[in-house]
Amino acid sequence: MFRSTNSLQMTSTTKSGLIVLLWFFLVAFASCGKTPIVGQPQTVQTEITAAVEKFLEAVRAGNDEEIFMAFSPKAREVCRRDKLPSMPASDTAEFRVDAVQLVNDNEARVKTTMIDLDATGQKVEEPIAWALRKTEEGWRIVGTAFVFFEGMEPIVVNFESRDAIAQAEAQVEAQSKAVVAGNRELNR
Repeated sequence: MFRSTNSLQMTSTTKSGLIVLLWFFLVAFASCGKTPIVGQPQTVQTEITAAVEKFLEAVRAGNDEEIFMAFSPKAREVCRRDKLPSMPASDTAEFRVDAVQLVNDNEARVKTTMIDLDATGQKVEEPIAWALRKTEEGWRIVGTAFVFFEGMEPIVVNFESRDAIAQAEAQVEAQSKAVVAGNRELNR
């Protein structure tokens, strides 16, 4: 289910619409290793961490409704429920919250590490960062950043912007083509 970026192989799934969203929907819930927000009340860290954990547990369990509701209202509007990719749940996936950074009173970044098995059954760890915004509903997911292929530039996605999502898809496609071309060169 979860593919290591080291495998450098693409499937038709990774070329479909909203590929970036499909990628991060393969994570799980495992509460551990929280880093406090320096100088901020513990309750703020707890709220932010809880929002990320709830989202990631929904992803692990394949709960599309909870995934959708974890997005900010603007991100839900942009992604629309009918455009939200559905991924199978993963019983083997887990994640670790590594750091929580409060950008300002209403924005935060959370670094996580996602762990799952690759196609050969080996554990693979991938870092992923999440952007959150405090809304009337509480802390909600507004974006992500991750490395799709090792050695390539990180993909940054603002879920509140259709243009940003399209740019991220184009960046993934360009990286995919570069990897395929590189593999062809290696096989010559």
